[in-house]
Amino acid sequence: MEDLVPRTAYDVDETGYWERMPVVTGLIMAVCGTAITYATIGRDWPFRESAIRGMAGGFMFAVLFPSLLRWFVRGYTSRAYAGKGRFALAAPAGFDVAYRLLCSAIIGDSRAAVGGNLFIGRSGLSFVPFSGSPLTFPMPELKVAAVPAPTNALLRVVIPRPASLLEATGRDVRARFVLPTPSATITKILNALRSCGYTS
Repeated sequence: MEDLVPRTAYDVDETGYWERMPVVTGLIMAVCGTAITYATIGRDWPFRESAIRGMAGGFMFAVLFPSLLRWFVRGYTSRAYAGKGRFALAAPAGFDVAYRLLCSAIIGDSRAAVGGNLFIGRSGLSFVPFSGSPLTFPMPELKVAAVPAPTNALLRVVIPRPASLLEATGRDVRARFVLPTPSATITKILNALRSCGYTS
């Protein structure tokens, strides 16, 4: 078994989320900081004074928070990618595995994604979450396709370039997978499945 994509794929900001985060969080904190400052200690000051303090706080937050969060996420991703400790997940017994892919799955009609490993092989696909029960998509019933990610006006502000998801369906199960470098990774998954006998 080998990893389908290298660790560096998880650091690529294909959707523009990390690029946009400093602007969004900085503006939110500047507005909130201005309002809080004016409502608590700034009533005896000119409003301009509260606004300056709020914008300064928003700027500091925009500089520090995204960097610290991305540092934390990269560390978490590295540990999960290495598959050590509580991240040591195995495919279901008897499942023929060729590749492993660290990713997240949106299961059924849920809106929340759960992290885990997607195993790819001659048996089909199997997603083993870090907590919860595995989902298996046997090869005879397996159908996979790229689908657009759900979006709305708010998500467009935070994620300027929504990426495709990989949807997998089986006899009684459906999941959409959130992938690193989606366009390239979906192609790799389809090629891997075809090399294992997938024909749909």
